[in-house]
Amino acid sequence: MSRAVPILYASNTGHSAQCAEATAAKARELGLDLEPHLAEMRAYDPASLPQEKEVLFVTSTWGRGEPPSGAMPLWRALRDMEPGSLEGVRYAVLALGDTRFPKFCQFGRDLDARLQELGATPMGSRVECDRHFEKGLAKWLDRLPAFFQPPRSRFEELKGLFAGITRQPGPAHEPLTLGTDRDAAR
Repeated sequence: MSRAVPILYASNTGHSAQCAEATAAKARELGLDLEPHLAEMRAYDPASLPQEKEVLFVTSTWGRGEPPSGAMPLWRALRDMEPGSLEGVRYAVLALGDTRFPKFCQFGRDLDARLQELGATPMGSRVECDRHFEKGLAKWLDRLPAFFQPPRSRFEELKGLFAGITRQPGPAHEPLTLGTDRDAAR
């Protein structure tokens, strides 16, 4: 059974809607056993957010770093939530902006930071797009499969980190070393 994944978008120009539609199409194409549900942020019930397992946010920045008008109801609700309210929710943010302005992708950055303050876990790093968003969108779409991989346990992360460490023969007080040229000369 496919799991529902909201793709929430907000835009004043329509670019975020285009990117959200491309995201939904790519998710279906990849056969990731999920059912993407497109929704404008203004139409989404913020009270549902804590029950979601995964959410994708696609948003632009408007004016001097503000949210687009369609994001305001959700943004107000997020600002009113208590820390820890979104524990267990995994998310990713695609932020659209314009590098000609000093607060490039500011709302996407603010949204990402607020979600983390509320206890949500990023599925990957935020992707930021300039006004010609095709390159950034392609990067985002390439990352979709990785976003939906089960999160690695802390043990798996550490196991991967220490995989190249070996114990060299010698006195017990010598440190463990990674395979280096110096070790090969022994």
